[in-house]
Amino acid sequence: MDFDLDYDLIGIGEETHGELTSWNIRYNIIKKLIKSKKKVYILCEQFDGYVKDLNQKNVNFFFENSRFYPYMIAGSQFTKEHLEITKKFNKLLPHVHFFGIDIQAVKYDHMYNLTDPILKRILHKYKKLYLKYDKGSGIYRNYYNAKIIQNLIKEFKTKNTSFVYFAQNEHISFMSKKNIKNYKPEGYLFKYKFNINYLSICTIAINQYNTWNCLTKKKCKVQLNKIKSKKWEKLFKEDKKKTILLDKNYKYKLPFTFDYNNKDFDYVIAEYESKNMLLLNC
Repeated sequence: MDFDLDYDLIGIGEETHGELTSWNIRYNIIKKLIKSKKKVYILCEQFDGYVKDLNQKNVNFFFENSRFYPYMIAGSQFTKEHLEITKKFNKLLPHVHFFGIDIQAVKYDHMYNLTDPILKRILHKYKKLYLKYDKGSGIYRNYYNAKIIQNLIKEFKTKNTSFVYFAQNEHISFMSKKNIKNYKPEGYLFKYKFNINYLSICTIAINQYNTWNCLTKKKCKVQLNKIKSKKWEKLFKEDKKKTILLDKNYKYKLPFTFDYNNKDFDYVIAEYESKNMLLLNC
């Protein structure tokens, strides 16, 4: 996929936690940024306690409380493929640095015990306001996650750095949910409120394998979600193995959701089917 990556911040989404399509696309984009002599700061929609050890070369992965640590993939990691892609990202060191930016960490003392002094200072700055106003709607979580990212860019930005935000498609989009008053995702805030030079990339597979909502290894299953859309099927009629890039000249309602379409992003990278996954024996 050839398009300009010269932005202060790039959001690369995923349709659900526990899928693989987005992670392969993200990995390839990060490698392109590194090739252009950039140090890439990877900002994850995740607690920093879950990802910070990925900043150590040859980190040891271990299994605890139904999850592998450290990990970037939000939600439980129980597949061979998820573990492999996380290790591939770790091997990009020292050209990448990981931050978990989720403001929700301030609710939990063991997650708020941050080792990075800059990230700790930034989260502490917003802790009282977030805990005071958050009512579980996601409005303030989105806002303060966006503020944390804005602060990190100010702290680390040079001519040789790039910042990439890994989150669900909803969070990196420009859309505004109509069913929640004043709901604005981070992508909307970056583009329209914070005046950040921002690129939003949605990733999807219209037939998608995932392990979303696996709370325990025993109950975890690899699921295949399929959509019934003649419009999307027509895109892949001639070649189901190709990858399709959509820009704003088209309008396609996104699979598995009713909240947005491809006009809520700069680009949509779509595949017909995501790779199947093997559950780990552990």
